[in-house]
Amino acid sequence: MKHGFTLVIPIVMVIATSFLWPAAAGQNVWTSYGPEGGTVTALAVDPQTPTVLYAGIKDSRSQWSEGIPPEGRLYKTADGGRSWRATYTGLPNTEITGIFINPQTPTIIYVSVAGGRIFKSTDGGETWAGSGVTVSSVYPALSIAKIAFDPQTQTTIYAAGGNSIVKSTDGGSTWRTLRAGLPDDVGVSSIAIDPKTPTTLYIGLSSFRPARIRGIFKSGDGGETWRRAGLTEAAVVALAIDPQVSATLYAGTDGDSVFKSTDGGDTWRPSREGLSIENVYALAIDPQKPMTLYAGFAGAWGVHGAPGGRGVFKSIDGGVTWRALDPDPANSVVSALIIDPHSPATLYMGTEITGIFKSTDGGVSWRAVNSGLPSLGIVPRAIDPQRPNVVYSLAAGVFKSTDGGGTWRAINMGLGTLRMTGFVVDPKTPSTLYVGSHGSGLFKSTDGGMRWRAIGTDLKIWYYVTFALDPQTPTTVYASGLSSEDNCGGGVPMFKSTDGGENWRALHVGGGGCMALSLVIDPKSPTTLYMVISGKGIFKSTDGAMTWRETNVGLVRDEKSQAGSQIYVRG
Repeated sequence: MKHGFTLVIPIVMVIATSFLWPAAAGQNVWTSYGPEGGTVTALAVDPQTPTVLYAGIKDSRSQWSEGIPPEGRLYKTADGGRSWRATYTGLPNTEITGIFINPQTPTIIYVSVAGGRIFKSTDGGETWAGSGVTVSSVYPALSIAKIAFDPQTQTTIYAAGGNSIVKSTDGGSTWRTLRAGLPDDVGVSSIAIDPKTPTTLYIGLSSFRPARIRGIFKSGDGGETWRRAGLTEAAVVALAIDPQVSATLYAGTDGDSVFKSTDGGDTWRPSREGLSIENVYALAIDPQKPMTLYAGFAGAWGVHGAPGGRGVFKSIDGGVTWRALDPDPANSVVSALIIDPHSPATLYMGTEITGIFKSTDGGVSWRAVNSGLPSLGIVPRAIDPQRPNVVYSLAAGVFKSTDGGGTWRAINMGLGTLRMTGFVVDPKTPSTLYVGSHGSGLFKSTDGGMRWRAIGTDLKIWYYVTFALDPQTPTTVYASGLSSEDNCGGGVPMFKSTDGGENWRALHVGGGGCMALSLVIDPKSPTTLYMVISGKGIFKSTDGAMTWRETNVGLVRDEKSQAGSQIYVRG
């Protein structure tokens, strides 16, 4: 038997390295085949013309890295979400963290970006300029500005974020800092203003390092002085005030669900009956019937679409009881919720992965409204061997198409992260799938990706996981990747399971190196495996991964191109 080997960087990997912002088809231009969407980092509706909305969109796969924020852009729709266009002239190409529309003059808009900078537009978002103010934090990633407008005096504006609260009384021309009564180690994550007594403000604090103070602070004099207002043990990330009875407040928290106060923050009680979610980053109150409110699921320690806690919840009795609406149609984390102020049965939901969804029946049903948003840049990884119209792809999470790539849906329920790496389909039982992640280990599904569960949780491979299945006995699974240990003293991790991932045995590869880039099995002789080790080349085993030897004779090694390398075996 003769084998040929090629070390390559597949073209799909090249495509996946950048977000596919919309581009016109043409010669030497890639045309997106969907799906459209992206992570919604901010969402706002024009209070006077609610068919006009603005959305901040970022690449779902990118994160802060070495002080550099992920890319992001601002989009606008004038037709209630049917079509979107980018509108970012003057804005940096970075993550949008907040969009704030002046309620009296909605052509005046403020946008906050990663790092705490604030930009202003006076022409409905067509052009932007720096506002001359930045909220600060020890860690730039935590400087996420939130803005509140005085509903009675439109030139009075508050901006809060990081460990800063600033105020302008001249429409943003000049700003001054307000800190009296606030400790130094705060992390402001939300701000709300009393609509009837706008000198009363509330801020929510989260316990990000080094900010260890939690809870809510209140000011009764336009931000000049501040005092504690309860929830000292809760990380408060969202605040909402009843527009008719302004002494009634709701607080969404990271880990403690929702709390309610009916006395202006003097006392609080849990508001979570029927609310099977702990992390609530989005709250929205019906402006006409404020006993109706909505809460959005924000994930649980990175678990996306966890059973019993996903999508949007609704209360019609002021938060006394909640019920789950139709689960998030994309199995995604809810990052934003807004209500049409003129027609409150119309809601918009921003998700962490798949863009924006709209409901016109009070959340009973939802549909995607992503036309014109960037493509997710999915990377096809596997085809169902029995039903070739079923295709699986990776982007921010796992996607599935049942019509040969015509349409896609996210299938991430139970995954511990959205940064996926290896993916394989059981060739004999193709409803059985395995996926590896960057940071959360290995996962398995036995129902075609509808639900996932962690496997091999004690294995020391949490990063860049790669799989291989024995094509003749698919319950024999091999897994490798990058060791989760702090050093590479143990070499490349290699594990083998003979019962479909329920139990694993550690094997020794040797030869040095830390990370396996690719792992394949000889389809005709499945005890023969090949592995690419970063910086070391190709290794071969002929005894089911029990022993390995280097097999690089005749290969020219280019260490710069080995990331993403794969082996192709031809018999």
